Amino acid sequence: MSIYLENAWTPATEQTWSEAYTVVTQLMLSGADYPVEILTPAIEQDAKLLGETHLIS
Repeated sequence: MSIYLENAWTPATEQTWSEAYTVVTQLMLSGADYPVEILTPAIEQDAKLLGETHLIS
């Protein structure tokens, strides 16, 4: 995307794109009936195991 958007591809654009892509990915995987463990990023799984809730958004 950054190749096509050039200067319009800002850090905020990248963050928003990443968040949107994550939502779409999770929606598609949940529709495929995958277990929740696959849908949860590893950092969140590790934080839950360690009780570090400040790492979970």
